[in-house]
Formats: sequence, C-alpha cells, structure tokens
Amino acid sequence: ALVPSLPGQPHIEIVDLALARDDQAVLQYLAAFADPWPQALSLYRAGGDSLQLAGTLTRSAILGACLDAVGSGPTGRFDRATRFRVSMQGGALSSVSDADVFAGRNLLAIAGPDGHWELMGFGRAELVGDNIWQISRLLRGLGGEDYLAARVVPAGARVVKVDEALFPLATGFSTLGVTSQWRIGPQRRDPSDASYLTFEATPGPLALKPFAPVRASAKRGIDGIQISFLRRTRRDGDMWEGLDVPLGEMSESYIVECLGADGVVLRSFTVAGTSCLYPSAQELADFGAQQTLLHLRIAQWSASVGRGFDLRADVIVS
Repeated sequence: ALVPSLPGQPHIEIVDLALARDDQAVLQYLAAFADPWPQALSLYRAGGDSLQLAGTLTRSAILGACLDAVGSGPTGRFDRATRFRVSMQGGALSSVSDADVFAGRNLLAIAGPDGHWELMGFGRAELVGDNIWQISRLLRGLGGEDYLAARVVPAGARVVKVDEALFPLATGFSTLGVTSQWRIGPQRRDPSDASYLTFEATPGPLALKPFAPVRASAKRGIDGIQISFLRRTRRDGDMWEGLDVPLGEMSESYIVECLGADGVVLRSFTVAGTSCLYPSAQELADFGAQQTLLHLRIAQWSASVGRGFDLRADVIVS
C-alpha cells in the first residue's frame, strides 16, 4: 500500500524589497513553499504565551536557486546580455511582453552574498530542464536599488518569484525595525505541531527610502560650479505632461557630496532643492586646481528613514 505523504515544515524566505505599491508600503514579505502543499498554511504571530492568527497562505510561493552566476548589468534599459538558469519549486515561470515587464508583472528577487535582494523584471523564461528555466531580457535594479545591478551574484543564490503568493509580513512605518516571532505550518494542524516552523523577522526601511536622483550635471560659472540633478519619486511618478513629480516626503532635502579619486568625501552640501553651488574657493581648497570632472554622490533625505539611495556619477564640468 502507498504511504500518504504527510506535510512537513514549510521552506520560507523572508524578503525585504524596495518596492512600494500603495500608500501602506510593505516593508517585508514572506515566501513559503511546502511539498506536498497542504492546501493552505496558517501564519501566527507570537506574543508572550499566546499565538494570534495573522493570515492564511493559500498559494505556494515560487522559489529556488540560481544555477549560474548573475553578472552585472545596466539599469534604466533592458539588459539583453545577461542570461542565467534558475531551478524553481512551487510553480512555473513564463515569458511576457515588454509592456508587462515595464508594468512589474514578471519579477524575480535574487539574494546576493550581502543578503540584499535585487529586484529585476524578466521578459523571457525558457524551460531548459526539469523545473529549470533560462532567464533573459532583464530590467535590473528595480525599486531604486540601481547599485545592486553592479554586483556579481554567484551560482547558488536564492531566488523568489515576486507575485501575489508573497504574504505581506510587515506593513507601514510603525513596523520598521520591530522584531516579531512567528509560527507557520499546515492550516489543518495545531500550531503546536512539529510541522510548524518558528522564525523571527525584523523589517528594514528599503520600501520607504527615497529613490536616488538622476541626470546630474555640472556647469562652471563666475562663482564656481553649479551642480544640478533631477529627483525621482516612489509614487505617482509616471506622468508625461512635463510636470514635476510629487515630492513624496514631508520636506525636500538632499545631500550632495564631492569625492576624491579615492572615494573620500572632500566636500558635502545639504540643500533644499535640486541644485547647489560648489564655490571656486572651496574647489581650490579641496583639489588645488580647477576640475574638469567631478565624482559626485547625491541622495535625497527622508525625515522618517534618513538617507535615501545614492546616485553615484562621474560628471564632466562643462
């Protein structure tokens, strides 16, 4: 007689993403997979000596690992050169149109050795083996984390498909930095059962951090170098009428840093707008001569979570 397969502890991934889809930003997601999938998983929050039901997961997350290293790639446009294979469990991957990629309907999160998850869109998923897909036509470093696209992630890196199967584990500013204890397991079993997994999680601020500015420029004038840039916003930024995008913060503030060749900060400015003057006297004090190229690091400041993501740019002084 066949022995029925009994559900064991689920496999989970806790994913912090710089992804804000509505006014209540999800700071942390839970991805869960079990084989066999027990129809549903119950998630309990532990508080003192009691457990409180926090939600029910009715869909298995699609998760797995990279079989190849994932090299660095460009941001702001399709990365057509990078290809890598992933082995996934819990469901299938599929190809979509470019429009769907731009709309965020085909997303993977890949964890690097530093523990940070690069969020990338993918347009092509070709089945090349048993639960193995080759991924290509990528949009890299989404969610404002452009710098993650510059990493090389080794083979074996964890991968999660970002879709509706992910459970919002922490939502809103009040959950930031608060460590919680959880238990998750088959809905039909008591939460004290051995098939339940205990874990804890502390959400970070990625989904609240301001995007890095873009399009830095530097123009020399009589008094010094005028440094200018454009800001970006997490919400309501897809406007085509030529209007400035919403600020998304209580007040407007930026940190503009001029770096030496060794990356050391030589001069820093805190400004309330998207430009600042680098006076000639300070330039001479910092470098000893007029510069034709500036190494800049620029970030928007948030009153709630502090420094946003950095723009790093080598800018020619015109």
